[in-house]
Amino acid sequence: RCKVEDKLALGYLNGATWVKCAEFTRGATLVMQSRDEYDNYWYDLGDKHKVAFFYSTCNPTCASTSDEFHADLLACDHGVCDKGLCKVADYNAISWLEGKKSGESWPGFSSASKSGYNCRESPRTRPGIAAVQTGTEGAKKNNDEAYAKDAYWYDPKEAEKVRAFYSECSGPCACNDMYDPSSRRCIITDEAVKIFFDPATDAPGAITGKNGERVNVMNAYCKQLGGEIQAIKRQGNLLGDWRKMSYLPVVKNHVHRLYSSCAKHVPCPGL
Repeated sequence: RCKVEDKLALGYLNGATWVKCAEFTRGATLVMQSRDEYDNYWYDLGDKHKVAFFYSTCNPTCASTSDEFHADLLACDHGVCDKGLCKVADYNAISWLEGKKSGESWPGFSSASKSGYNCRESPRTRPGIAAVQTGTEGAKKNNDEAYAKDAYWYDPKEAEKVRAFYSECSGPCACNDMYDPSSRRCIITDEAVKIFFDPATDAPGAITGKNGERVNVMNAYCKQLGGEIQAIKRQGNLLGDWRKMSYLPVVKNHVHRLYSSCAKHVPCPGL
């Protein structure tokens, strides 16, 4: 018999919240019915294709929808290695970690966090910070890929801890928007939000409805909050189109409130 060793499948079978698998598959049923007294799962060699299909349905839940899972990278814990790491994509967290490492400062900011980025260190957030530090050190040590050495990583098992870390991070821009020090403007990173502001006929996701109307399936569909939108456009000097769009940091709170109203989730700490 074969013993289940797949990291994602084992996490799901043991009730982990950081991974989702298709429980309705025949492979899932087979391994769930073969759990032994030591919490190991087994299947017959003849059922390997059914179990492999079950494995293929498993997807990790990283700390943010903007974080990407890389199944090819090794994650090691006390000498035991399996595959799969989440890549940190939260700009506030990345910038804070980079600033903490280098003491770098951005033009226009002179707060306690010189870069304009701050992540609160507390009993609630330290486990997530430690998970990123451990994951990043492990990624650099155990993987030869160049991209593994130029980013921050964490084991998806620690996603809940990293999510708590993200929730206490803030920067000059709203949510996961990126601050550009050369223009001193905030670059909107979510494609669906840019399409909300500029639902052009040539934007990605534009289709023709059954009655001939033009709609966009990628639109974030934020609420038409007149006061917020006007402030973003006027005070924030909203510039650009669906390809690239930016605003001034002064309207950060208006942008955050608008993002929190969007039907399509916008990666945002605390939301």
